Amino acid sequence: MKQVLLERLQKEIINKLGKSRGMKRKRGDNNKPSLTITESVVRSRFVCGINQCTRALENDDDLHHPSLIILARDVRPATIFEHISLYAHTKCVPILILPGRASLELGQAVGIRRVAAICFLPRKDDSSLTFRDSKTKMDEWKESNIDVDAFISYVISKIPS
Repeated sequence: MKQVLLERLQKEIINKLGKSRGMKRKRGDNNKPSLTITESVVRSRFVCGINQCTRALENDDDLHHPSLIILARDVRPATIFEHISLYAHTKCVPILILPGRASLELGQAVGIRRVAAICFLPRKDDSSLTFRDSKTKMDEWKESNIDVDAFISYVISKIPS
């Protein structure tokens, strides 16, 4: 189950980040790499790390609390992310805890060395969006959000009750 989830994470979420993932800029270069709509959707809905997940959970806005949190069980000491499970429980956010050497495997899927926590954020309101080439870009934005939502639904369906 864990391997299938990691493969789907890499295929459906991480690969959509495309060329912008891990791009290094030269010192003094203030130009940010331009992102496609799909890349910007994934970046806006997916955060890695204990601190980022904590920030997302501490957000007081009830409409924008995380949709899903994935934790790696092999992180030592375990008290490092104990507060995440408490926050998630109070906000009714589903948590999936991956067994084994999950921090290394999550890191490989994401493209960095180790990842202790991954947080999926909810879809942002599309009423304020305006695109110049509005029909095709809006369709791409909606399709990207549907893909992220489908992955989140899949993972939530695999969490034991």
